[in-house]
Amino acid sequence: MLEWNPAVTDIREQFPLRLEDTLILAEEANIRHPEVGGYTKIMSSDFVVDLFAPSGPERLAIQVKDSSDLKDPRTVENLDILYSARVQSESLEILFNSLPVYVDSLEANPNTKLPDIGMLIDRSYSLEAGTSLARLRALMALRALTFDISTPWSRLVARDLQVVEDITLLRASYAANQ
Repeated sequence: MLEWNPAVTDIREQFPLRLEDTLILAEEANIRHPEVGGYTKIMSSDFVVDLFAPSGPERLAIQVKDSSDLKDPRTVENLDILYSARVQSESLEILFNSLPVYVDSLEANPNTKLPDIGMLIDRSYSLEAGTSLARLRALMALRALTFDISTPWSRLVARDLQVVEDITLLRASYAANQ
């Protein structure tokens, strides 16, 4: 979910928290700070996330608990498809420049499954088989095309995808992180 959020600029896992900060927080909450063998324990957060916000950069520490959604094989399948599509062999410029072609095809074929949309575009533009489906997946992973992640990949049809409202801002955020 963090990687899916366009405002996120950096994610660090199992990040050690400043001892001074956790001591102050424990005191303010009137709880004992964790200790191991009589020594104050340095605590960590599952994630420390940097965000771009209109008011300026923000940093959040997030503890994660199990989610029942991750027990759903269809949700895990969608996450796997999107995560693997984040590593594209094509440049971001090619992907973003091709977006209008994909949007036109999606709008013209609202009830068509995504692999079939990919085949239609491949044939129309004489592309190697699978090129357009890979680009669609990459555009979804980049959040240029969004959808309800709880819908199984095999059931997604063209009308399930929406184009991000501010593509210019999205392009700029990826360009800034390159």
